[in-house]
Amino acid sequence: IRRVSVIEALDHHRELTLLGKPGSGKSTCGAYVLLSLAQAWHRPADELTRLGDAWRHGTLLPIRVVLRRFAETLPAGQERACAGDLWNFIAHDIQDSGIASSQEALTTLRGIARNHGALFLLDGLDECGSTALRGRVEAAVRDLMDKAGEHCRFLLTARPYARPKGTAPDQGVYMLADFSPAQSEQFIRSWYSMVEQRGWKKTADIERKISDLLSARDRDDLRHLASNPLLLTLMVRLQVRDGGRL
Repeated sequence: IRRVSVIEALDHHRELTLLGKPGSGKSTCGAYVLLSLAQAWHRPADELTRLGDAWRHGTLLPIRVVLRRFAETLPAGQERACAGDLWNFIAHDIQDSGIASSQEALTTLRGIARNHGALFLLDGLDECGSTALRGRVEAAVRDLMDKAGEHCRFLLTARPYARPKGTAPDQGVYMLADFSPAQSEQFIRSWYSMVEQRGWKKTADIERKISDLLSARDRDDLRHLASNPLLLTLMVRLQVRDGGRL
């Protein structure tokens, strides 16, 4: 058993379920992958390298579905949701953005997914309300996975309580790990490196703030917070201010 990157797991499993605690970075991770793919459609030689050597599926069309919003569109009396409901939601979402008519979007996206391939980020199964409603959403997701096309891949995110049986790597169900001490330090140094590049702080001030934050991170009362990406972000943002100190 070993830790793997999300990209490696996503490359290996056509259908990947990523579980994670609040603030662990599930949605951010999925958004990063979709952004990389979207940019690669314009500059394939440059942008696809952001995903690294572990990604071997090329420039799949990135499609993001916020499952909470999809759940809100399901009629109350409808017993079962299907792939067609998800496609209609995606098409109307594009129409609401002013990009294309829903019918034009539906025809184009389904054609690209079937013939070329798409990566679907199905984000936030846990946020879909009741257990029964979550079940309907999951049925639509499973139907989409069966019918979208053989070149398509899927990333489903959820908090652990939405998957009571826990992880099952052989079935493509993984838990997003907390930051290790080395990763939290890399995060802190990368953040302050960007602050320095933008000229927001002097180098001497930055080195002092990095040192102070690393010392604070190692305290017993803060160490468990620093392992969570969202909470570590809040810690860095507080520390970067003039006079800010943990």
